[in-house]
Amino acid sequence: MKSIRIAALTLALTTVASAASANLITNGSFENGTNPNGFRTVGVGGTDITGWQVLQGNVDYIGSHWLAADGVRSIDLNGSQQGKIGQTFATVVGQTYNVRFAMAGNPDSGPAVKALVAAAGAVSPLFEFDVTGRTVNDMGWKYFTFQFTAISLNTQLSFLSQTGAGAGCGACYGPALDDVSVTVPEPVTLLLLGSGIVAMFARRRQ
Repeated sequence: MKSIRIAALTLALTTVASAASANLITNGSFENGTNPNGFRTVGVGGTDITGWQVLQGNVDYIGSHWLAADGVRSIDLNGSQQGKIGQTFATVVGQTYNVRFAMAGNPDSGPAVKALVAAAGAVSPLFEFDVTGRTVNDMGWKYFTFQFTAISLNTQLSFLSQTGAGAGCGACYGPALDDVSVTVPEPVTLLLLGSGIVAMFARRRQ
């Protein structure tokens, strides 16, 4: 009977942790949508990337042109100009959320340092990536994280290129984006307490 109670408690704690870490973003790795083949330029109003909207300028939906961080597709936040992409999801006011994403840069041309602003809630941190020495077969993807606190029942997470300006291919080679997730931090205190209870039951059983 004790072993059943321990198993049930462990299952309950695992369920809590799984719920806390579930990704709130749809199609975070951009795998679902119109097949971009090498790449496809998508502008405001485009429906090619499932779950995502192009909010400003245009972006390149990347397929086989370079190696993605996760799966086979990703985004260049510069199409023929600086682009902005975003997604809105349900949030709880006052709740803190973790944002994690992979960033690299289009290595086909300069500038060497690509930059983007990620925005959610009341925060909008700047992130940079240096493409020096990188190629389409060795993108050097790097993961970045930040936190925000929800201030409304729906929150928009967006990524805006800070590389290049104007139109034409002076702005064609931007920051690359992939593997986006938004999660609720795991309730560490509850998990530690639960682990202690499980251990206590185990000792009593022995």
